[in-house]
Amino acid sequence: MKKIAYFLGIAIAAIFVCGCSTVAVSTDKTSPALQKKVNVALFVDNGSSGIGVFDWAKLMEFSPDVNLHFVLGKDVRAGKLSQMDVFLMPGGYPGTQYKSLQKSGVDAVHKFIENGGAYIGSCAGLANVLNNNNRLRLLPFRRRPHSGGHWATLTVDINADGAKILGVKPGRVLVNYAGGPIPMRGKKVHQISTGEILAVYKNTVSYIGKPEGNFFDQGAIIYGQYGKGKVIATSFHPENWSSTRDIAMGCLYAVTGVKTFPVMPKKNFHPYRVGYFCSGRDTIDDLEAMLRLYKHPQLDIIFFSEQVIRRGELRHIDVLVLPDANAKICRGLVNNDFLRKEMEYFISRGGRVIIAGRAVNALQDDSKAIKVKNNEDITPELLLKALR
Repeated sequence: MKKIAYFLGIAIAAIFVCGCSTVAVSTDKTSPALQKKVNVALFVDNGSSGIGVFDWAKLMEFSPDVNLHFVLGKDVRAGKLSQMDVFLMPGGYPGTQYKSLQKSGVDAVHKFIENGGAYIGSCAGLANVLNNNNRLRLLPFRRRPHSGGHWATLTVDINADGAKILGVKPGRVLVNYAGGPIPMRGKKVHQISTGEILAVYKNTVSYIGKPEGNFFDQGAIIYGQYGKGKVIATSFHPENWSSTRDIAMGCLYAVTGVKTFPVMPKKNFHPYRVGYFCSGRDTIDDLEAMLRLYKHPQLDIIFFSEQVIRRGELRHIDVLVLPDANAKICRGLVNNDFLRKEMEYFISRGGRVIIAGRAVNALQDDSKAIKVKNNEDITPELLLKALR
């Protein structure tokens, strides 16, 4: 009996040692023990706007294998991309994003990707890869005329190649479409780019009287090579919904080979619900304030816009944060009859409003709001004090 126990012990020890050594010498490029952190530059200059900017920041900030950096056009022109692995262009206004880079910034982006850097884009970020005027011209696609222009929930089919490149399952998914450009085949770019379609739309929206804008079976995700670098872009917003978050992170995998997923901060059982208003003129300190709040276990952050308020979601939060923002957009909250009534009802039932910077000037008649000088003053402690 002792001999059996002896040999059994040796066998168990051998299995344990072999198992450990297998992990230690693994060469899997996505192994957490071996892969280095990816430096992602999120472009947050003029033109990058909306909830998508905040969603990308959140996904990258809380992914354990990513170092997130916010960059402006001046940073790109100064050569900061040389320290990065990925240039991430979010949604917004592609023409304004392009102008924010200026010619020397556009040249810096070309050099970065041509030498092996990677590019990810969504919505306006896809528009900027197209071979059209005042765009980055990274892939051999151009914009389909008269397509897009509406907000809708659409279906997308990811093909087998797309699934392999993205590291997701092939098949049909529902996506958040916000009027993004629809790509169609165009001229090759400087003979150094290639391109393929990884997913197509299986339903469509188009302008009334413009049937040529129908984009059924047209590209939803495009992918290719520009020089030595990889480029991927979606015309919808994979970053917005938890159900398409694997596609958003799959874009990172497609261009870097690093497979990672965000680990969101844990929340208490009954956290306060915080509406964080995304103004459309988002700044670095605006995004940093959001991330500070997001990390606190007692605060559950929901990104807000005028459209979100119109859906009645003010009735489901405890506090609305209006960071330093475009004063015109903030004034819309009190000048528009419907939005003003929603705000008045929210305050009348005990909702709190915290406003900073230019938002203070726009809403200065709101005596019940807590006013702070700038976004640096928006802290978890401030919110918790207001809510208790």
